[in-house]
Amino acid sequence: MKTSLMALGLLHCGLIASQICMAASRPNILIFFADDMGVGDIRTYNNHTNNPGAALPPELPNLEKLADQGMVFTNASTPAGLCAPNRYCILAGNYPWRGSAEGGSWHFNKGSQFLSGQKSIAVVLNEVGYHTAMFGKVHLGGRVWPKEPNANDPAEITNWDKANPHYNPNKPADIFDFFAADFTRQLYTGLSQQGFDYSYLTYGGIQGGPYMFFENDFVVPEENPTDPNDPTKDFIYWEGDNYANDNGSSQIFGSVESYGMPSWKTNEVGPILTQKTIDFIDRHHSDNLTNNTDTPFFIHYCAQAVHVPHTPPIDFLGTKVAGETGDGDHADMLLEIDVAYGKIEQALADRGLLEDTLIIFTSDNGGLKPAVQKSTHDSNEGLRGYKATIYEGGHRVPFIVKWGDGSTANSPIKPATTAPQLTSILDIYQTLSELVDNVQGEDQGLDSVSFLSVLNSASPANQPEFRESVSYLGTRFIDDSLDPESAHRAIIIDGWKLVAEKASPHTPKDLYQLNVDPTEANNLINDASQADRIAAMHLALTNMLNSSRSTAAPTPSDTSNDSTPPSTNPMAFTGKPQWLGDDSIWMQATIAYDQSGPVEYKFRELSGNGTSSDWQTSPYYTDTNIDPTLDYSYRVRARDLHNNKTSWSEIYYLYGNDHGNNQLGDLWEIQYYGSAGSILPDEPVSGWAGNAFGAYAFASDPADPIGPAIQSGLADDTNLPTFSLVRSDDQRIIWQVSTSTDLTNWQIITEGTDYSVSTSQLANNQEQATITLTNTSEDKVFLRITAKSAE
Repeated sequence: MKTSLMALGLLHCGLIASQICMAASRPNILIFFADDMGVGDIRTYNNHTNNPGAALPPELPNLEKLADQGMVFTNASTPAGLCAPNRYCILAGNYPWRGSAEGGSWHFNKGSQFLSGQKSIAVVLNEVGYHTAMFGKVHLGGRVWPKEPNANDPAEITNWDKANPHYNPNKPADIFDFFAADFTRQLYTGLSQQGFDYSYLTYGGIQGGPYMFFENDFVVPEENPTDPNDPTKDFIYWEGDNYANDNGSSQIFGSVESYGMPSWKTNEVGPILTQKTIDFIDRHHSDNLTNNTDTPFFIHYCAQAVHVPHTPPIDFLGTKVAGETGDGDHADMLLEIDVAYGKIEQALADRGLLEDTLIIFTSDNGGLKPAVQKSTHDSNEGLRGYKATIYEGGHRVPFIVKWGDGSTANSPIKPATTAPQLTSILDIYQTLSELVDNVQGEDQGLDSVSFLSVLNSASPANQPEFRESVSYLGTRFIDDSLDPESAHRAIIIDGWKLVAEKASPHTPKDLYQLNVDPTEANNLINDASQADRIAAMHLALTNMLNSSRSTAAPTPSDTSNDSTPPSTNPMAFTGKPQWLGDDSIWMQATIAYDQSGPVEYKFRELSGNGTSSDWQTSPYYTDTNIDPTLDYSYRVRARDLHNNKTSWSEIYYLYGNDHGNNQLGDLWEIQYYGSAGSILPDEPVSGWAGNAFGAYAFASDPADPIGPAIQSGLADDTNLPTFSLVRSDDQRIIWQVSTSTDLTNWQIITEGTDYSVSTSQLANNQEQATITLTNTSEDKVFLRITAKSAE
C-alpha cells in the first residue's frame, strides 16, 4: 500500500470524506518490544551525559540506522518497573492497576490480565481490517482447560499431584499440575481472544515454564511426536542446569524448573520467533497479491532478549552472534536484538513493504543492574536504579518511531528528529487508534494520550507537551530490598517527580526535580519551600489512583453511518455446543469486532426444550435445565451498536443420551470415491462435478479399502447435493443431505454390512440419514452413502 507523503497531514482533513482520507493512510504497523533493554544499551541514547567516560554499549547497526531514519523520543518510560504489567499497558493503554492484577498476570493458567470489556490495540486495528499477529513472550495470563472429570470447567489448575516425583511444597504457588491440564485443546483464554488473528508465543518467555511454544494458543508438538493427538506424551521435566547444543548453550534456572518439550533451547527462541514473523509477512504479502487486496498488517513482536538466561545463539539465521561483541553474553544478546530487528526489516524491504510500515521500537522496562548484565557499559546510562526499581533507571526506555524510506522527501515521519516530550508506552494505544481513524470511547485506553501531533511535526522538539503527567509502579523498596509490601509509586508532573509509598495514604518519600537532576541525586522531600508542591503532587497521585481514567476522553471516530455488520460474517462457533454435565449445553461464539464499539451475540436454540439467549455482550452461553434425552440444535449471530447483524452461523447439532465427542469417531476412516469433491469432519462436502454422483466409504481398516464406487449418470447434473457430517462416534454416523431443489428428486442409497439405517425428512430440500452399527466386533465395518437423481 503506497502511502501518500501527505498521509499524516490528511489525518486532520476534517469530517468531509474522513473515512476515505483515513483509509488512504493506514500503514502496516510493527511494534518491536525488546525485553530488559535500557536507554544505555543503544548508542543513540548512551551519549554519556550522565556518566562521562563510561564504556559504550556494543554497536547495533540496524537500530542505530532506525534512529537515524526515524524520530527518537528521549523522555519515554514504562508505567511499571517490571515486564508483565507493561505488556498489558502497551496493548490496553491502561495503567497496570486497571487490569486483573496490578503486579501483572505472569502465568498462562492464572487468568487473563485483561478484564471483560477491555479492548486491546489489536482488537482496535482488527476492527478496521488489519491482519494482526503476535510473536514471542506473553506474560498476560490466560487459562487452560482441565482434563476430566471437569473438562468443561475452565477453573485454574493449581494443585500438584503429590505423587509426582517433581512435587515440591516449597515451589512458588503459581506452579501447577501440567498433567491435570488438557493440552490437546486450545487455551480457554489466550491471545486469540485479544484480537490476534495469528500468534506464535512463549507464555513464560525463556525464563520460566512451560518450556514450549504455542501457535494460535495450541501447544506446538514435537517435529516427530510420540502421539500426534496428545502433546503431553512428549513433555519432559526441565531441571535447572546448562545444556550445550550445536548452536550454543541453553539454560534453565533451578528456581523455575518446569515441564516442556524436549526440543526446547533458550538460545534458539529468538531465531525461531524471527523466522515465524518472516513467514507471516510472506503469507500476508502473498495473500494480498493473490487476492488483489491491500490489507495492512499489525505485528506485535515481543523479543525474549535481553532477559536472562543470557544464552545468545552462535548462528542467528545466518548471522554470527555469540562472542561477536567481545563483551559477554548480555552484550551479545543486545546484538541478537539488533539482528532480529534487522532480519524483519529486510524481509519487509525485500517484499516492498518497508516504506509503508510504521515501526515503533521500545522496551518493556529499564535495563538490568550491573551484577546481572555483567557488561562493561551501563545499561541505564547513569540513571539511578534499574529494572524493578521506582527510579528512572527502572522505567526509562528507548522509543524510536519510523515511517517511510528514511529520506526527508519520502517519509511521513521526519527522519533524524528528536522528541523530548514526556511519553509513555501507554500512548501507543491512542496514537494508533487515531492514526487508523478508530478512536475508542471513554471506556478504552484509559491512561493513553495520542502523540500523533508530534509525529506529524517537522520540528517535534518545538511541540508542546501532550501529556500532563505519568505514574510509576516500582516493586523494589528504596533501600533495594525486594518487598512487595514496601513497593512504591511515583508521579511526574512538569519535570518534578514525587515518590510515595504504595499503600494508601501513599505517604510521600522522595521529591526530585528531574529537569536539573536526572540521576535523582538530590532528594528535596524535606525542603520546606516545596511543601505546597509535595501536597499538590500527592493529591494528584491519589486522584489518579482513584480515577476511572487519568487522561481526557478522546472523541470517538464517527460511526453514525456505519452499515457494516461486525467482522466474522457469517457468524461461527469457536467452541461448538457441547454437553456440560447431564442438564446443560455450553457453547462459544467466535469473537467478533466492529468499529462502532462493543458487539453483542444471540444464541438461538432451534430444537429441544432449551432456551435461546437474549442479546448479550459475552461470546459464551450455557443453556441450562434441559432434558438430556432430547436432541438439540443451535446457531449464533452478532450485531453492532447500530443493529447491523451478521448472518446466522451454520446449525450445530447435539443428540440426547450421547454426551461423547462431537467429532468423527476414531473407528472411522473416510475414503471418498467420485469424480470430484472433498470431505472433512464437521465440514460440508464441496467441489461436486457434473456427470457423477458422490459415494463415501467408511472403514475401520484403511489397509483394506472398499473399492471404487459405481459411476452413474445424473438426470439432474445442476442441483447437486451437499453432504454434511452432523454427528458421529464409534457407533453412529449421522449425515445430512441438502440440495437447492426439492429432495424428492433425489434418493439416498446406503450399502454396507453390520449397520442399520434410518432417514428423516428435515425439510423439502433436506434429509438426514442415521447409520447405527449393529456389530462393532468385526475387524472391518464399512458402508456407502450415495445420493443420486431419482430415475
